Amino acid sequence: MNMAFNLNGPAHFITLGPLSISAGNLVVIFVILGLFAAAVAIPFPNHHDSE
Repeated sequence: MNMAFNLNGPAHFITLGPLSISAGNLVVIFVILGLFAAAVAIPFPNHHDSE
């Protein structure tokens, strides 16, 4: 079975001073933050009663 990504290699880490995070985890964090921002920005449907 061929995979789109080779997961057998070493992880790629991004280091900013004392902070070190893997690239995969950083992508997941950005996706979660993007979904949260979209949930805040997209308005809820309003039910307007014509009374």
